[in-house]
Amino acid sequence: MKKHIYILLLSIFILSCNKISIFKYTGTYAGQSDVHSWNTVQGTSTSSNYFDTLTVSFDNDFLLINSSQKIPIDSINEGVTYTKSAGTSYCKIKFSQDSIYYSTSGGGLGGGGSSNFKGVK
Repeated sequence: MKKHIYILLLSIFILSCNKISIFKYTGTYAGQSDVHSWNTVQGTSTSSNYFDTLTVSFDNDFLLINSSQKIPIDSINEGVTYTKSAGTSYCKIKFSQDSIYYSTSGGGLGGGGSSNFKGVK
């Protein structure tokens, strides 16, 4: 019986290790945002660069990017780009040491936009 309890406790500890290590990515990152939008119907295109902040928080089994984009914690690995896509939209995120690289893009029906953020904690 003791052996089963030890195995259960060890299993719980191992499964929670990823949640413990994921906290190193949470926080506020400051850096540069590059935003581009276009409208093919009107034939317009705009681009802008500005200083921005991005907040990464933890919610159960997800990292929340600016409280809106949910990324499963099991998909996050140091130095590896995670891509999430749906239809004509996507987001990419990569954590490297104390930096974050986050980009989004989407569009349809004659218009769209993209953004790239590079920041340091």
